[in-house]
Amino acid sequence: MKTDIKMLESFLIEAKKETYANANVKKSPSSRISSDDYHYEKN
Repeated sequence: MKTDIKMLESFLIEAKKETYANANVKKSPSSRISSDDYHYEKN
């Protein structure tokens, strides 16, 4: 179980760095009025 938690933690940190925690990342089309949307996929 600990390995799964570590993998999840690593994924979340990486996803944050590639989305809202990175001011230079391109935003996705907004799904709601006045919202900032990001798309992240890991292969």
